[in-house]
Parts: sequence; C-alpha cells; structure tokens
Amino acid sequence: MTQYVLINNSVIIWGPDNLPASWTDDTGTTVLSTLTSDQLIALGWLPYTDNSSDFDPLTQILGSPAITINSDSVVGTYSPTYLELSQCILNKTNAVNNYRDNIFNNGLYFNSNIYDCDETARSNLAGGVIAAIVNSMTLPSGFTWRTKDNQNIAFTGTQLVTFGMAVLVYYNGVLATSWYHKDNIIAMTDQATIKAYNFTTGWPSNGA
Repeated sequence: MTQYVLINNSVIIWGPDNLPASWTDDTGTTVLSTLTSDQLIALGWLPYTDNSSDFDPLTQILGSPAITINSDSVVGTYSPTYLELSQCILNKTNAVNNYRDNIFNNGLYFNSNIYDCDETARSNLAGGVIAAIVNSMTLPSGFTWRTKDNQNIAFTGTQLVTFGMAVLVYYNGVLATSWYHKDNIIAMTDQATIKAYNFTTGWPSNGA
C-alpha cells in the first residue's frame, strides 16, 4: 500500500503513513478517500517511497533518510551504516539458529502424518523407543502416538523405532546444515558479504 506525507510550505507535517480516510484542519474536514491522485497532490498529500526495503537489521544501522520533496512525490533515501564485523557475524549466526529452531517446530512427516519434532517431542520419543527396544518391540495394547494436528495414531514397537530413526536422521541433517551455514558466516571477512549471504537454502525436507 502506498504511503503518503502531508506537505506544508515544503515541510512534512504528517506521515509517512497510510492515507487516512479523512483529514480535519482549520479549513474543515476533507474526505481524502474519494479524491484522485491529482486532487491529493494539489492539497499537499504526496505519495512517499524510500529504499528501506534493502535494509538488513542483522548487519546495518538504518539511521535517518535524506528527504527529497518533489512536486508530485516525496522520496526518502537511506544510507545505512554497517555494524562491527563481529556483531554482524553474531547476529547472522543467531538468525541461523532461529531458522533451525523454526524448522524443528514445524514438525516432521512420517507415514503421511505430521508429528512434533521440537526438543520436548524428541525427548519423549527417545523414551518410547527405549521402552519398545527393552520390551522386544512390544508396546502396551492400544498404544498411540499423537500427531502435531492432534490425531492419535496407533504404533507398533517396530514402527515407533523406525519413526525414532527418521527423527534422528532429520535432526542430524538439520543440525549439520546449520553448522555449515554458520561456519560459512564465521569465515566471512566483510559485512556486505554477510548481509548478502542466504542461509535459507539446503535444509532437509520435512516430507511436506
């Protein structure tokens, strides 16, 4: 959605923000939502754009934009400064960790059902797998494992161990990918390269 500023004598007195439906000043109330672009400009309501979409909070400080007021628009130009290299590395590797944790929280598909795969779920599953193994793959009658979308699915001991192995392989694959990306980031020697680095590729599929 286009943002607007209100200009008075070459000074921004409102915005940038979404265009309000109406505006009240000393001349009364104007219903802005019914006006054309040319009518808005004539009243001092100019569309606003800036280059902040290229800003990366992991590696940069945004600061304030340089404002250019044209006859029919207002443009804000940011010139972000980079954080210290060590801070960029720390921020980016923390972002990898958050991305990794979100992957775990999104769950894992097994036999067409999706199951939790976070730390608590993995711990619970490990206990179930151990119980199955020590009891010669025999589980209590009617044993089920609950899916992420709250279905109770019947499991045999063998199926539970197989599921546990699938989770282990997936877990190790996700960790290995996070280590790969973090090692790449730690080895970088300039902030621009860190900013441009895309760590969202190469992760194992959860079977969706």
